[in-house]
Amino acid sequence: MHENMTRQNPWAAERLVVAFREAQRLTDAYYNETPKRLSLPGAAFIVGQERRDYGPEPWSHGLAGNEANLETFVRYAKQQRYIDEIIPVDKFFAPNTLDA
Repeated sequence: MHENMTRQNPWAAERLVVAFREAQRLTDAYYNETPKRLSLPGAAFIVGQERRDYGPEPWSHGLAGNEANLETFVRYAKQQRYIDEIIPVDKFFAPNTLDA
């Protein structure tokens, strides 16, 4: 299904990647501006600790930053018999988004 869609509308997958990254940027900016927007009493401390431990961009997007995790997920899915065969993780991404 996704192959037909990305073949017919190659721009769609690229735009989704851009939209997800922009949503992450806006969310990060929102919480970084005033951590108290989180409904946790220690929000400022939590946000500070996360920045210290994970850096300014803790969420990895795309295949390059998540390949090992995705391969582990696929391996577990095969071991637990959710899937019949190991699927190469690059198949989960539209070809024009592999480097995004």
